[in-house]
Amino acid sequence: MKKGFKITLWASLGVIIAYGIFVLCSVLYMVSPSEHTQAENIKVGLELGRLAALPSSATEIQADGSDGLFSETVYIKFKAPIEEINQFIADSEGL
Repeated sequence: MKKGFKITLWASLGVIIAYGIFVLCSVLYMVSPSEHTQAENIKVGLELGRLAALPSSATEIQADGSDGLFSETVYIKFKAPIEEINQFIADSEGL
């Protein structure tokens, strides 16, 4: 084999291995659950979603999420009287 071909072959192999490591790390990171506490998930969810503060009468509040390589997803669920939910929606810039 020619010397130039060997260098190109090794360089190509290096790129393929680096790409494989990147893809593996990306997949492992994308499926990781959020390590935030529920209070942190609520704070992050309200900020990212550009949402108003939760109604003061909100009960059964649940928040969870997941982190991805290029994104973060947060789910917030609560119960409140319909009037306060309508006000929450009206006051939320992101809705």
